Amino acid sequence: MAKMNIKEIARLANVDHSTVSRALRNSPVVKPATIERIKKIALDHNYVPNEIARSLKTQKTKIVGLIVSDIKNPFFTEIISATESCLTRDSYNIILCNTNYNVQEEQKFINILFSRSVDGIIWSPTSLEHLHLDFFKTYKLPCVLLDVKVSNLATNSVFVDQEQGAFSAIRHLVQKGHRKIAFLAGPATLSSSEQAIAGFLKAHKTYHMTVDKDLILRIPQNYDASYSATLKLLKKNKDITAIFSLTDFMCIGIYRALQEKGLKIPADMAVVGYDDLTLTRFLQPSLTTVRQPNSEIGKKAAELILGNIHEGTRWKPQTVTLQPELIIRESS
Repeated sequence: MAKMNIKEIARLANVDHSTVSRALRNSPVVKPATIERIKKIALDHNYVPNEIARSLKTQKTKIVGLIVSDIKNPFFTEIISATESCLTRDSYNIILCNTNYNVQEEQKFINILFSRSVDGIIWSPTSLEHLHLDFFKTYKLPCVLLDVKVSNLATNSVFVDQEQGAFSAIRHLVQKGHRKIAFLAGPATLSSSEQAIAGFLKAHKTYHMTVDKDLILRIPQNYDASYSATLKLLKKNKDITAIFSLTDFMCIGIYRALQEKGLKIPADMAVVGYDDLTLTRFLQPSLTTVRQPNSEIGKKAAELILGNIHEGTRWKPQTVTLQPELIIRESS
């Protein structure tokens, strides 16, 4: 029996070999029935496409690198799922890298992805101070930044208007009568944290409230840190009546600390989160939060990287700004 390859499949299917190639990539120019027939022949004969040979011919590996800061955070999990789903429809695979907010790990993964000749990188930077953009400028590799707002930066980016999201959260708490509001923000190196703090301060100015800088805590984005920070807040600031968190994930720690101190939500302390993660919808009482369109972030990032890959040097960097939405539940 002849060695199974695209030409042999084409002979068995009675089509041109280019049709087989397109069918195996789910090209829309090939009829669905023809795609199904060709794939059945390939499956029956245990044919596996030679991706190495294909990449040498097309100069494309059909792989996109995806770098995130914390794979344990459901915020990134939802983005990863949406990104992968969109890329898969265009026959792309991903290499997933998790930095754990470590700049050295981030640099290591960037080097690995370049060595693997990925077609592009979707990337949530660990720090604004270390964007490593010289790599991308030098090698002209398609890149999409996630959740980062940087002015005068010639690269693709997708981010949510965090300033408006934080403003709407504080406005809601003010309308509920709160004047002493603590904010558990992220590290200063995070773009999203700085944007949210700007919204927090803007709301205080709009409603003629005094800003107590001691009530803005820059902490790691995890529930252990938020648990400890909430206990410290309760010990030092007896007059706060509300806590706003940069992420829903951190609210798990806030809830635990309040419960340990015998404080009821929202009677003794109102809590507002940010993200509207599926996981935290099961908190009791249900969490008021600022909804981020996480799936849309992943989808838009995938669309931008594919457009950049396909257009090459003709592509002009694009920025997609998505809007958040306040979801009022029982915690406020």
